[in-house]
Amino acid sequence: MSTPLDRARALLSQAPPNLLHPALMAGDVPERILTGQLWRARWSDVTALVLVVGDRDPAVPAVVPVTVGLAVPSGSRASTLALEGQVVRGAVVWPLVRLGLPLRTLDALVEHSTETTRAAALASDGPAVPPDVYDPAADLVAELEDDLAALAAAPGLRTLGDDTAEAGSLRSVLPGDTAGKLDVLEEVLGLDQAAAMDLLRAPSALSDSDAAALERHLELEPGALPRAEPAFPQALVTELDHPRWRRQMLARVDEGTDELAARREAASAAYALAARESPVSAPSWRERLDMIFGR
Repeated sequence: MSTPLDRARALLSQAPPNLLHPALMAGDVPERILTGQLWRARWSDVTALVLVVGDRDPAVPAVVPVTVGLAVPSGSRASTLALEGQVVRGAVVWPLVRLGLPLRTLDALVEHSTETTRAAALASDGPAVPPDVYDPAADLVAELEDDLAALAAAPGLRTLGDDTAEAGSLRSVLPGDTAGKLDVLEEVLGLDQAAAMDLLRAPSALSDSDAAALERHLELEPGALPRAEPAFPQALVTELDHPRWRRQMLARVDEGTDELAARREAASAAYALAARESPVSAPSWRERLDMIFGR
């Protein structure tokens, strides 16, 4: 049986037309995430409308949930704010549920107006009164908290401590010189030279079977080659987390790819592309991703 919050969530994800459709389809992605912006956030099967109330940490803005088409239960003493924006009308802001969300969960900018900026300021002022267990809104608030917690836990890519670090790359763990490493990868894994070079340059991403095959060939102890999640430069991960790339990531999800796997593939391609170039200066990850996605 669906709850009122389930029906409110449906407004954010249903096929157009609906009251949010013009904003969500505009594809307006600002360079910076700012207090007062109203976003749709989603990851996996969780979707929420969130209002940015703090942008001190640009990678993890503080947000509060906003519901549309859902009245505050009669008799509730929970702190709420009414929002009548230029796009979103009849909305309710819940200041008592506040959490930082990683940028990778932000999907589409819905509105950034005088009304949403004012609501964000009010939501940040003064203590928010949580409902007690007998409050009519207690279950709804608990669901909103669960949604934000699920979004906040959206997994991200592992990062290297330094943009130029080679830690975690296959080059740093295979014995021999570059030519010898390439010969081994070509012979044992059946790769051509270009694919072997890309694997050698990229952060380590060996499957268990490939790692085991290389260990047997090189007479290494089992587990000598890394099987951990690949790690990427922090600047690359930060760029890929920006909402400007979310549409490309979700397109891969629509094709059946897990979003974290899609992000890993994009980061590996950008990393390998930068590794082919002369290290005259730090790579522009945005330019590399533009090339990969053909923007």
